[in-house]
Amino acid sequence: MRAAIATVSLGGGLEEKLEAVSAAGFRGVELFEQDLVTGWLRPEQVAARARDLGLELDVYQPFRDLEQVPDDVFRANLRRAEQRFALMHRLGISTMLLCSNVATAVSDDDALAVDQLRALAELAERNGVTVAYEALAWGRNVSTYDHAWRIVREVDHPALGICLDSFHILARGTDLGTIAEIPGERIMSCQVADAPVLDMDVLRWSRHHRLFPGEGDWDLAGFLSHVLGTGFAGTLSLEVFNDVYRQTDPTVTARAACRSLRALEDATRVLRSAADRDRVDADPRHDLDERGDTGRGAEEPGRSSRPAAVGWSAHGLEALPAVPEPVTTHVVLAPDAEGALVALLRRAGLACVGRHRTGRTELFEAGGLRVVVDAAQAGLAARVAAVGLGVADAAAAATRARALGAPVLPHGSVPEGTDEYVVPTPEGTGVAFGGRSADGTPSWSRDFAPTGERASAAASDLLGVDLVGITVPWDRTDETTGFLRAVLGVDGPVAADAPRTDGLARRRLFTTGATTTSSPAVRIAVTTPAPSSDSPSPTLVALASADVVGTVTRMRDSGVRFLPTPPNYHDDLAARTGLDEVTVTRLRDAAVLVDVDASGTYLHAVVEPLDGVVFEVVERRGGYDGSGVGDAAVVAAMVEHHGQRRGVDRRGVARRTRRA
Repeated sequence: MRAAIATVSLGGGLEEKLEAVSAAGFRGVELFEQDLVTGWLRPEQVAARARDLGLELDVYQPFRDLEQVPDDVFRANLRRAEQRFALMHRLGISTMLLCSNVATAVSDDDALAVDQLRALAELAERNGVTVAYEALAWGRNVSTYDHAWRIVREVDHPALGICLDSFHILARGTDLGTIAEIPGERIMSCQVADAPVLDMDVLRWSRHHRLFPGEGDWDLAGFLSHVLGTGFAGTLSLEVFNDVYRQTDPTVTARAACRSLRALEDATRVLRSAADRDRVDADPRHDLDERGDTGRGAEEPGRSSRPAAVGWSAHGLEALPAVPEPVTTHVVLAPDAEGALVALLRRAGLACVGRHRTGRTELFEAGGLRVVVDAAQAGLAARVAAVGLGVADAAAAATRARALGAPVLPHGSVPEGTDEYVVPTPEGTGVAFGGRSADGTPSWSRDFAPTGERASAAASDLLGVDLVGITVPWDRTDETTGFLRAVLGVDGPVAADAPRTDGLARRRLFTTGATTTSSPAVRIAVTTPAPSSDSPSPTLVALASADVVGTVTRMRDSGVRFLPTPPNYHDDLAARTGLDEVTVTRLRDAAVLVDVDASGTYLHAVVEPLDGVVFEVVERRGGYDGSGVGDAAVVAAMVEHHGQRRGVDRRGVARRTRRA
């Protein structure tokens, strides 16, 4: 199946868009009318440039407001269509996208629509082109794909088919079952777009908030599986209207788009393969003997009774390596030049248990927690270089990432010589895939020579890395969502509000499942600050503890400084949770915050921030599997108060001393 994208999905001029689309790996393009009209290339030049870039111009779109109109208006519409067909010949495009009429001066008359669309189809046939009829979700009379198909079926002309657009179908919640009634050859265009779940006018939703597959909340694999079940083997195209994409680098956007489409294709292949296996397993006629025969005889001579599955190879697609099913094994930190990070780890009770043979990297451990400190990446401020993930096959995980267009750095963010592959997320934090043994020990740990050091009692209750929180700019959030889903197979609920002192941020927690001591889940919290925010955004590393109050108390005794909570916080906590006075006093003394949801409780304490990293010690009780977003405003106030005490403002800039 050839991958295509509509030019309306990208920012920039037409030639810039074509170059970006080609570089990303697409081979087909839907040309949006406005891109041609506002560009500086003549139609023949556009066609030549596309050929030079290895692109085929598949569809010209859109043509609007043609059907269910008075005769004089329709005659004018046919003249307009014939001019469009002539333009398409100059471009070398054979299919025109026709949107259902949204005007008010129309007749709600399907018979009239059939007559007028038949006349258009006959005109298209004389001009050697075809027309794909698309039901817009806000169409005046035709707003669902099944209604559009009834009209197309009644027209019954080879030059007229249907366009299936996932947005218009899923936004209206139309049942997908009717898709099975459409012959694959009558589907002349298939467009896919994801979207967040929003409660708004469908036109605004469509024009401003579409997303690439995997970045939103819809089951696009289910949609595409229905389409492929018809035998459709045409071009699969992305048509995404999004204000952010139009403002960003088209090369970056096209690369993210191609990755999203490839991941969707693979997810659909897995879904259809599973469905095919279930059908075969449920039918006793398909029990095969050792020779590959049914053992019951074919129902017709020379013909197997085994149903022909809609194989993915028939669509020209190859399988990706399976989603890696990772677990978090460690975090890789780049230290600051002053040594504050290493000093903090030692005060917290972690011991340097191993030194890498290269001499530049140290492994710190305590309980089930592993922290790799890579001095080769030292800078002015400490930072998280990578989240270490254990997988069954690190090389296969890296191959999947490469196939999805993600760069793989064999030794970019981990010590040279370790058995890891690093894939940077769109905002720059590395994801380090490494092998793991049956007990969860990373395979790369054998490259560290033991030092003989032992962790102190201060960190005896630490279980591992609970989560890593990264801050992503507003223009990279959707891309990061798609990346994490496609490359890691993680997912999470709809983003929640995370109030901060500089505006309302959004946070989404991506995870693979529940945490156990032996198999910690991958938890990556993605926070998007308000676009106007200029506050520094250090990376959060949450350390899981079996007893947060005990761990905090012991760490404080060892010299670790925790941020104090606001004086009224625990009074409010007692009022809203009903905790007894003794418990609240214990939490107050330890500066422990508490977030409660319907499933359980999250207790967490914030260590005084380093310039690039904020550590928390956290404890989960019950089924809580969030990220403490209920305390986001409190944590932000604590961090800002700490900065004010240090003489810096919320941006990290030193305050000027007022003259006497």
